[in-house]
This record gives sequence, C-alpha cells and structure tokens, in this order.
Amino acid sequence: MIIVTLLINAWLILSAFKPLSRPPRALANLYERLGAFRIVNGYGLFREMTKDRCEIVLEGSADGIDWLPYEFKWKPGDVKRAPGWCAPHQPRLDWQMWFAALRTPRESPWFVALI
Repeated sequence: MIIVTLLINAWLILSAFKPLSRPPRALANLYERLGAFRIVNGYGLFREMTKDRCEIVLEGSADGIDWLPYEFKWKPGDVKRAPGWCAPHQPRLDWQMWFAALRTPRESPWFVALI
C-alpha cells in the first residue's frame, strides 16, 4: 500500500509543476478508489495560481442615484494601499470574495445569498 500511495503522491507533486500532465490510466483509477479514504490528495495552498486579479466590488446607494463601493478592511482594493496585517485572524468574508470572483454565481451560492 505504501508503494501505491508513494506513486500517487509523486504524480500529484509533479502535476503541481506541470498541471497539464495526465497520470497513467491505472494510476488515475487507483487515485479515484483511494479518494474515499483521504490518504492521498492533490490539495495544496495556492496549488494553481491565477495570472489575473479578478475582484468583486459591492456597491450601495441611499438614493439609487449615487453608488459608492463598500470597503472591506481585509479585501484587496486600491493597489496603492499597503495590505493590512491580520494574522492570526482569518477574515473569512474577504477571503471568500476573492474565490467568488474566480467562479460563477452557481459555484458560490453563499455570495448570491449575501447580495
């Protein structure tokens, strides 16, 4: 079993550097079967980086004419503003809005509910 998991993990590590590479069919089948046991996975923080910085801007208006953006303390905004220091606090809404900008509304139902 160790040899199998080592092979799969080796492929997952290599695929992090070459995202378009595909594993041999037998290895892919083993990976699917072992997925339920959660002993191997391709998760990694920022495993796939984006080249663009998509951003959602929420705006509000008191009169329906003049609209102003809501400022989120920890969400990236003005590129001339230095990022805030928030560790060890994790600003969940600001963090999730970054990922919502990379997905469709159907993939982020919480954001639709927020609106």
